[in-house]
Amino acid sequence: MVIYMVSDFRYFEAIAERALAGRDNRRAIEARVRRQIERERIAAGVTAPPVDLQRMSRHLGVKEIRCVPLAMNGRIVEDDGVVVEINEKLSPFLRKVTLAHELSHIVLEPGRVNRTRQRSGIEDGRFARGSTEIEALCDLAARQLLLPARWLLQRIGEASPSIGLARAVGEESACDLGFVLMRLIEMGASHCRLLWWSRVGTGFCATQSYPRTDEVFLARLTPAGGDVSLLRDCEDGTRGVLTLRAGEEETRYRAECVAIGDEKVLSLLIFKE
Repeated sequence: MVIYMVSDFRYFEAIAERALAGRDNRRAIEARVRRQIERERIAAGVTAPPVDLQRMSRHLGVKEIRCVPLAMNGRIVEDDGVVVEINEKLSPFLRKVTLAHELSHIVLEPGRVNRTRQRSGIEDGRFARGSTEIEALCDLAARQLLLPARWLLQRIGEASPSIGLARAVGEESACDLGFVLMRLIEMGASHCRLLWWSRVGTGFCATQSYPRTDEVFLARLTPAGGDVSLLRDCEDGTRGVLTLRAGEEETRYRAECVAIGDEKVLSLLIFKE
């Protein structure tokens, strides 16, 4: 397992070098973020999923993890040591994602952590929140920590993304179905999209997409005609052709749909050739 982790680190190092050579700054930054997370994972002795975030926290010097009432998902505070606070109202999996995100702040911004510890008591002990850019990079690092790219690629092989595949990966990695599918799309399944739906009366309205799209456009999306049955009858999963309308425009997809709650549905859309 340690051999795998070291090769994983070198894999991202190679990506970073190629990206820098091609002057692709964004890709280079993201590769360096993944490399930093992999370096800390190796040092912590944290193996393949499901990831031991408690062990990772101890390695990074976190004194305590608290679930408390918060107006945000999570934050880092100073209280005779570094403490991670997580919103107690989050679901168990979102708590895990939030913890991975906050640990990523510690990895990517060690200077901020050290300065705050030296100034204990200033600004009520809270770390100032970072820019939108650092938050996005910490989201990326959290996804890499919970579902390492190299592990995931080895796990799925040449298989195409599907709800069945994502379920199997989710069970093995203790990750949410939607999270796994988002990770697969992020890693290269660019022909796929995710849509989350809420039941409204006898119909459905789209509430979220990945990759993200314009909210006004999202609000206009409706399943055409009889295709709504793919969403309505998906307790055990359905698949077929789903036609989506946005005003006068129609687009047809191969789709898999699954219920993720009493009133919510997740659909994996695959562009038709």
